[in-house]
Formats: sequence, C-alpha cells, structure tokens
Amino acid sequence: LAAQVALLDRNSEAGQESKAALDQQFEGQRTVFVQCDVTDQEQLKGAFKKVIEHFGRLDIVVNNAGVNNEKDWESTIQINLVSIISFHMFTLQYLMLEYT
Repeated sequence: LAAQVALLDRNSEAGQESKAALDQQFEGQRTVFVQCDVTDQEQLKGAFKKVIEHFGRLDIVVNNAGVNNEKDWESTIQINLVSIISFHMFTLQYLMLEYT
C-alpha cells in the first residue's frame, strides 16, 4: 500500500510548492493540499473532513505544525500546542467511529 500525504498550511504558496514537489516524486492523487489556519477550529475541522473525503480513510497522523515567535507567545502556544491537540482529538473521534 503506497503512502498518501495531506499537507495543511495557512500559506497557500508554500503548501502548493510542497505538494508540487511531492507530485514530481509520486503520483499526484497521492497528495492533497488544504489551506488551513490551524489556530481556527472550524478551518481545522474542515481540513480534517477534506482529507478524509479525498483519501476515504485515515491511518496515521504526523502533526509537525510549529512556529517560534517570542513576541507573539500566545500565537506560538496556539499553533504549537492547542492546534496539535485539537487535530488529534478530531483524529481520535474519527478512529473511534471508524473502527468500533
């Protein structure tokens, strides 16, 4: 079974560039980019749903969202901690429904 990768980023240009780089190495349908501000719960939930719709399932989540902005520590905590917990909560809810 070949890997499939979903990329989420609030920076559309960076996300599209990353997807294009992966598409050059792998089949295009194996990657999807969803523009998403991970600090926005509704965008995060919508991105999660788009990934499930695109691939039909979810097996593994690797969440490496992260920034380092000492001047805006609240945003840093929101991105580096809260968004990761939120996405994993969506994942757990999905897996509990999918595999029970």
